[in-house]
Amino acid sequence: MTAPNADLRAAYAWARVGRERLLTWLESLPGGVYTLERPDFAFGSLRNVQVHVADCYRMWIAARGLGETVVRLDPSALPDVAALRAVYAEVDALVDRALNAFTQPDEPRRVTSGEIGRAHV
Repeated sequence: MTAPNADLRAAYAWARVGRERLLTWLESLPGGVYTLERPDFAFGSLRNVQVHVADCYRMWIAARGLGETVVRLDPSALPDVAALRAVYAEVDALVDRALNAFTQPDEPRRVTSGEIGRAHV
């Protein structure tokens, strides 16, 4: 029997491969470059961009898709790539849980007004 959402699982597997290559490259940067804050850089730093991406997964899948309460990540609490890898391990588990839960992903999901705002800054 085929796992639910096999096509989405395959697509996410490729996203994980790309992310792993990026994280490996980030680990190769000289000290301080990963967290260097620049006012002209999107989200301020390389770290902050990756934290934003992880938060997007968490907000859209956990908060909106699964109806869970999610607290936004604090980039300063993730000082290095190892800490970011731990967050992405949680994201991977979240995606797997969602793909098991979403049995009809092409069906529209109605969001009630009570569900809006479950994401906390």
